[in-house]
Amino acid sequence: NQLSDRRRSSPRQPRCRRRALPPRNPRYEGVRATRITAVLRELPDYFEDARTSLSSPRQEWVELALLDLADLEELVLGLDAPAKPAQPVEAGARKGEREPRSPALRALAEFRAWLRELHPPIGEGPARLRSADFARLVGLVSGSGLELGEIEARALRDIARADLAPKRRGPDVLDLEGIAQRAWSASTRALELAQDAQLLAMPLYPRSVEFVCEESLRTRSASAWLRPGTKEALRVWLGAPNTSWTVARARTRSGALQPRSQAALGVRHGMVGEALYARLARTSKRPLAAFVGNRSVQEGFGLYALDWVRRVDWIENPLQDDEDLAREFDRLRLHEAARLLAALELHAEGLSLQEAAQAFARRTGVDGDTALAEVLEARRDPLHGIGYLGWLEVSELERGLAADTQGPRGGIRL
Repeated sequence: NQLSDRRRSSPRQPRCRRRALPPRNPRYEGVRATRITAVLRELPDYFEDARTSLSSPRQEWVELALLDLADLEELVLGLDAPAKPAQPVEAGARKGEREPRSPALRALAEFRAWLRELHPPIGEGPARLRSADFARLVGLVSGSGLELGEIEARALRDIARADLAPKRRGPDVLDLEGIAQRAWSASTRALELAQDAQLLAMPLYPRSVEFVCEESLRTRSASAWLRPGTKEALRVWLGAPNTSWTVARARTRSGALQPRSQAALGVRHGMVGEALYARLARTSKRPLAAFVGNRSVQEGFGLYALDWVRRVDWIENPLQDDEDLAREFDRLRLHEAARLLAALELHAEGLSLQEAAQAFARRTGVDGDTALAEVLEARRDPLHGIGYLGWLEVSELERGLAADTQGPRGGIRL
């Protein structure tokens, strides 16, 4: 029949080959479960405070919150399932909802029901900052003296010089173990390069950072993010497509996890990139270490790592002549520029959500669903893409050091 033909001819969403994942570390899983359980005990009070403090939330925020609550419910049920058998669903309950079995689940269900009772129009005016407030926030976080017009012009000029459109379509099946392993290997190669080039002033080790690839949260637009890991290590989460995403968005994410992309993510978030600054903030005994490692600097330093690793030419450099990898480095860096432009256009220039999404898709070549997710993130987080500004400032600092430094290293310092 026509429905069956349509199903056979429609594109399939990429799948994650979960059986390829290595066995989990039981010790880490025990610590993780203990931490999550402690957080869950605080959920009832948290939701009660949220109901008291929320004042006229807009409908778009409510919809995003409901998606986040669905992810949280899956986490709670995963921890709660082994302890108790499944309970029957109450009559009249929504399809797919379970009878709450713990205070955390009950509080979550009550908060979700409260959100659903809110009817549009909710709130007044756009959910965004004013131009002056956005400029003040960017200046305080980054320490940059650039005006918004200068930042916008620089970002647009850099994007115009590069081809950001994805060249490869993602595979139907993602090898999660292989993705994590290749990202870690790239982080290790970059660390060894920095050590051989005598760029590091502190001892660092490959196992100081771990890479894990799992299904992304529904609302998360980033393909990688840094979090605390086991013991003193840091953990980089690589986000595979969520099963609730559209085929177009899932294809874009799987395309962003190709082998060259995995290597680029390993360099950017690994031990010569973001993880270096995050580790410094965690382990340094200097009071100012955490302040210096702010978000703009940390994310900018990750983008700076994509720059300097190809310019090391006074020793053998396996990353120097890989043009495909260089293109991926540029794509990641200028993708951040497009994110910052989206935030700037939404908060400082008053573009609508649809206009900002169309501009993001045009600049980066991603599908419309991915562009909309990025713009929604920029509206929720005005500092979305702030790493691009951090990279501009770090690069300027290197040029200043190079003017006063002799030798092949120039101004490169880690």
